[in-house]
Amino acid sequence: MDHRMLFEKLYQAGYGCRPLLGGNRTRFLVLLRYFKEARLRRSAIVLDVGCGTGTFSLKFAKTKAIVIGIDISRTAIKMANKLAEHASLSNISFVIGDAEHLPFRSECCDICFHSELLEHVLNPELVVKETARVLKKGGLLIASIPSANKYSFEWIISKLKRKIIRVKEGLYLFYLDTCPRIGHPMFHRFTSEWIIRNYFKYGVVIEKIEYHAHIFTPLIELIYNTVKHHLNIQSTLHGASKNGTLYSLLVEILNKVCSLDYFILRKVPCGSNMMILGRKH
Repeated sequence: MDHRMLFEKLYQAGYGCRPLLGGNRTRFLVLLRYFKEARLRRSAIVLDVGCGTGTFSLKFAKTKAIVIGIDISRTAIKMANKLAEHASLSNISFVIGDAEHLPFRSECCDICFHSELLEHVLNPELVVKETARVLKKGGLLIASIPSANKYSFEWIISKLKRKIIRVKEGLYLFYLDTCPRIGHPMFHRFTSEWIIRNYFKYGVVIEKIEYHAHIFTPLIELIYNTVKHHLNIQSTLHGASKNGTLYSLLVEILNKVCSLDYFILRKVPCGSNMMILGRKH
């Protein structure tokens, strides 16, 4: 299946309309903190690469920076534009484009942001090169990237299934049945060394890496999904259509455990996710 069509099918199936819970919520809050700590001037330009339906872009735009979101999916961009219009934000725009060939001039943005992007592209190193190219000197890279570091939860599961393929040093393919009906079972995963080395090659020095989604996050998410399925709780972006009280309790437990996972273990490199802060030199 064509790569672009794959993501059209994902977003048409509601991929960008899930509640922000558990590990996703923790990652969102940490990356948002990185962004706020940058203390951007009002006219700063922020590029959100692989923006999806604009979850991060819309938050960034509330700081009065100029925000541009780009995604390969026409469906995702259409949804993002509707959300921006509903929020009455005039300092944000969305464009359809490929992260491997960004349609922007070099050194055009103050922050280049991407979350859960590198694992989905065909050529991760080309995306690294492109995101480094569009950053101004002194500009910040903020990113969330899945980890191939040993003993992460996904590393253990994929190892047990004997479905880890080494592409090159530090770059792997993991087998994960995330979208079995659509047909996207293989995902890139990266070691922290690969990220540091390849960004450095294009002038970006990684200043901080924090780790998230250690063993506790996947386990509590598994328990949450099992209980939710067993009780037939239909959740939406705004809550649950039945068993609302129980659903709220489940969500509260889920969010607290995932937050504790991050705060206690963020320096331990066996997390399934890396949250990265870098600077262009």
